[in-house]
Amino acid sequence: LCKHVLPFLVDQVTSLCISTDETPDLPSLLLSRHFLLNRFVHLQSLTLWHFDSMVTLIQIISQCQSIDGLTRLSIIQEEGHVSQEQMDHLLRHIWNLTKLTYCNLNSITALEFSPCQISQISTSMRTLLIEGMTCHP
Repeated sequence: LCKHVLPFLVDQVTSLCISTDETPDLPSLLLSRHFLLNRFVHLQSLTLWHFDSMVTLIQIISQCQSIDGLTRLSIIQEEGHVSQEQMDHLLRHIWNLTKLTYCNLNSITALEFSPCQISQISTSMRTLLIEGMTCHP
């Protein structure tokens, strides 16, 4: 798929969902095959669903920094815990998406995380949804 079909679609895709539900190793597989999100030059919306690795999730988000049209990001995690350091790292990468106006962080269980501890703030963000996140004051 990555070699034969994707090169013909990258110019047309405006919305993309990457999920581990049906293919558990999909994010790692895509990264190992040098799949780069910045090839999706017209991408406006990205959904990342059920990633097992926060490192992989952050790698994929960091690739999006050069996508000028990306305005919507949703991250849905239903399992696993995120440390304060991982959450800070994730938010720094999200805030670096300079055109992002909408972000939904859904069901991320952050250990020892408090929204008050966010040190960097996005200048483009208009809507930030934090649904089902377990936070600690």
